[in-house]
Amino acid sequence: FRRVLFRSTLSQFYHQYLYAGNYLDRREAIEFAALQQTEELARDLLKKGMQDPYKGIRNLSLNKLDMDNDSVRILMEPLIEEMAKKEKDPVTRASAISQLASFQKEKYLPIFKEAVYDSSYSVAGSSLEGLFALNEKEAMEFIQKTSGQKTKGKLLEVTVSILMRSGNPDDFSTIADI
Repeated sequence: FRRVLFRSTLSQFYHQYLYAGNYLDRREAIEFAALQQTEELARDLLKKGMQDPYKGIRNLSLNKLDMDNDSVRILMEPLIEEMAKKEKDPVTRASAISQLASFQKEKYLPIFKEAVYDSSYSVAGSSLEGLFALNEKEAMEFIQKTSGQKTKGKLLEVTVSILMRSGNPDDFSTIADI
């Protein structure tokens, strides 16, 4: 029995992504591209992954982005913004909103303000983080306004974290009510 080791190149993985019909082949190509983000072809592949028909590939691609790389950040920011506004899958949309929050840009404030009311706790929680990073007062007002409502998941996590960081003893009763 002989074992053959085959090493694929970035261009072969790019081709694999474009023409492979199944999830695992596309995922493998995205994983490889994520390791090569200094290469333009890898960035293009990740961008295609963010527009994949399958939500799992979109989310994987989004979460594999090296946002410390200026080329990646500049290329992907508009697409991330679009995903934060229009992505149908709540988990992927929450990831996009979290990415936007990391930019800490005022221009994304309207996205956060709208999405804190999303029916998905993941989306609402990520949006509350973004809102808090840009405007603590509005984030606290949202928390106070919704304090009687049942929350869970990421929204509950973020709410409690924000209230704990505020250090206001009056907020501890709000935490107890959640």
